[in-house]
Amino acid sequence: MDGEKGEKIRNNGIMTFVYFAISALSLMYFAAGFSAFSLLGMLSLAIFPITYSILMSKGNIPIIAAVPVISFAAAFFAYGKSPDGKDIFGAAVNVLLCLLLALCLFYCAKEKFSKSKTYAYLSVLCASGIIANTLVLVWKAYGNIAPETVKTAVETVASFFGNLYRNMFEVISESTQQVSGETADYAEAFAKAGEYSVKANFLSTLVVFGMIIAAISTALYGFFCKISSMQKECLEDRDWIFTMPPLGARFLYASYAAYFIFDFFVGNEVVSAAFYNVSTVLSVPFSYLGLKALYNFLKAKINGIAAVIIIVSATLVLTLFASFGTVFIILAFIGASSVIRKSYTFQNRL
Repeated sequence: MDGEKGEKIRNNGIMTFVYFAISALSLMYFAAGFSAFSLLGMLSLAIFPITYSILMSKGNIPIIAAVPVISFAAAFFAYGKSPDGKDIFGAAVNVLLCLLLALCLFYCAKEKFSKSKTYAYLSVLCASGIIANTLVLVWKAYGNIAPETVKTAVETVASFFGNLYRNMFEVISESTQQVSGETADYAEAFAKAGEYSVKANFLSTLVVFGMIIAAISTALYGFFCKISSMQKECLEDRDWIFTMPPLGARFLYASYAAYFIFDFFVGNEVVSAAFYNVSTVLSVPFSYLGLKALYNFLKAKINGIAAVIIIVSATLVLTLFASFGTVFIILAFIGASSVIRKSYTFQNRL
């Protein structure tokens, strides 16, 4: 009996050390990286809240306090002597963002919030943090974050993507040595459309990026709780199945309909861009539900592995012949229709 207790304590100590190491390394990397717009930056921002919130649930105060102290001390040692102080300020903003996300997960676990509500809280906070992180990058590059400066930064990003496509077209043209005037005009029109898309959807892109990071955190949270034997403290008595309300599905349909009306019939670019941004943000959770509904439908007909192969193959084919955005919208509509269908089924049962 004592041997089993000792083994449990030892395993708990090992997992605590592992979570402490992951938290400290993730926080130090994100503090030093200044940006979530990289694979390691995104993973650091997604994983740190999980491991650190579980450490907070364990209640070991010295370890909880050591993580931000060590991480910020490392960032200060690396950037504290910068002449303008921008580097250390950027590191401080990133450390604060990570800590707020971890506190959010900890609070949701303490209050026994559902998976859907936890994701909503985390998405709002993460999206706000990504916007703040972007503003810090603009400040570091241009010296201020005035509206004119932010506009210049957005236009610079838009021009980068437009020129990237133009350069790709020139490389292809040189290799094939077959360029017609009509093809060149089409390429230029496509590049300009891409630039306009970046300008019109820049804010929603940042929000969606934050929502994706929040989704990764929410998806991995249960797994980390399980391997650390913290299910009782973190997951017990919580509805850990992701859902969306039928009203959200109807609002998704309405926002897409308004976008098409104002874009193709009215010709009001400002209003159409606003509705497109709203529909894009709403499409993130519904695309997940669409993917889940499609998988469950295929799994009922065939085995799970075959269902995954079919979904991945169909996604690649549609992306190749259409675009990833098209796949994204299709999945969102499938998810929205499944939510509405389930709501009617539930009402009929009552």
